[in-house]
Amino acid sequence: MNIIRGYIFRLYPNLEQQELIEKSFGCSRFIYNYFLNKYPNFINAYKCCNELKDLTNEYEWLKEVDSCLLRNSIFNLDNAFKRYNETIGNKPKFKSKNKIRKNLSKIKECKEISHTFNK
Repeated sequence: MNIIRGYIFRLYPNLEQQELIEKSFGCSRFIYNYFLNKYPNFINAYKCCNELKDLTNEYEWLKEVDSCLLRNSIFNLDNAFKRYNETIGNKPKFKSKNKIRKNLSKIKECKEISHTFNK
């Protein structure tokens, strides 16, 4: 019998770290909404990742956060479309700035690290 354990951590960031976290939320939401607006019915995640380089040159403020977070937003959107096409989930919706639960996830060293922040 395998036992799966999970750990929940409470973070207490200082003001500089809190600002970076908020920027990460905003940039991740921007990328998700940008590609949802550009491709409303279907998305090719790898094509969008190639477009991301041009997008970061157009919007300089996207360079302030980790590029893995931005790519992960694209893959989240791709997964949402796959779930919708397989009738598992609803059609992807635009992300709101005022959403109460905010989530960041990053893939590092073949392990997914997820951070969930509640206001």
